[in-house]
Amino acid sequence: MIPPVPRQRIWLAQHRVDFRKQHGGLLAEAYKMGLDPFSGDMIIFVGRSRRMIKVLYADPTGLFVTAKLFTLETMKTKFKFISEPLAKDITAAELSLLIEGSRYTIEKRVAVYTKPIDPKGISTRTCSGPYARVMG
Repeated sequence: MIPPVPRQRIWLAQHRVDFRKQHGGLLAEAYKMGLDPFSGDMIIFVGRSRRMIKVLYADPTGLFVTAKLFTLETMKTKFKFISEPLAKDITAAELSLLIEGSRYTIEKRVAVYTKPIDPKGISTRTCSGPYARVMG
C-alpha cells in the first residue's frame, strides 16, 4: 500500500532497470533522470517482463520502495522501453490503473492551467479595477 505522502508529480521510468536494486540503487536511477524523491517526486519502475513494478518515494523521515508482483499474468499496459534514462509524468488515476494491471492508453490529455510565475516569485498575472489589490 502506498501511504498518502505529499507528492508533486508521479513519474514512470521509460528505461529498463535492474530489479535487484533496492533503495540506494533506485535512488541513483532517479537522480540519473533528474528526479528527486525527497522533493516530492514519485517514480515508478516497470520490470522487463512487465510482471513487477517498484515505486520509489520519500517522506521527511526516509525513503520508501513498494513493489507489486503480478502473479497470474503480466500487466496489460503496453509501452516500449528506451535505452536512455528518461521518465514520463503520469496522473494519479493512471498510477491506479498501472497498479491494478489494467490496460490504458493516453490519446490526448486535457490542458491544465498553471499560473505563470516570473523568476522573482511575483505573479505575472495582472488585474486592474477594484480587485487589483486582491488579485496582485
